[in-house]
Amino acid sequence: MTTYVGNTERKRVWKTHKKRGDFDSCPDCGQALRWLYISGEWVPVSHEPVMFILHPDGNRPIIYKRVMYENAILYKRGDPHFDGAQILQGYIQHYYVCPILAKERQEWAKKH
Repeated sequence: MTTYVGNTERKRVWKTHKKRGDFDSCPDCGQALRWLYISGEWVPVSHEPVMFILHPDGNRPIIYKRVMYENAILYKRGDPHFDGAQILQGYIQHYYVCPILAKERQEWAKKH
């Protein structure tokens, strides 16, 4: 999606897009993206999948088999949550891992 900052045109990564973006890397940080179509919208995600479990204590949004879950815990060796749990692979929305977007969200939160 293209937005305008002042009079400058800027491609932008949002949580979801109505149309698939015409870029395969983040226009802000340059990380490679993958586009998934879920629930009628296009979602830019990190190119590489991550290992995780779904758990009531989880608080990370994750996309697994084209469904968004809000209760993931990312895999960490030795974490007791993973003992005997089924470890899955899914994708994180780029919106949550882009350092540039994180900085913009922090600056916006300070102002509001």
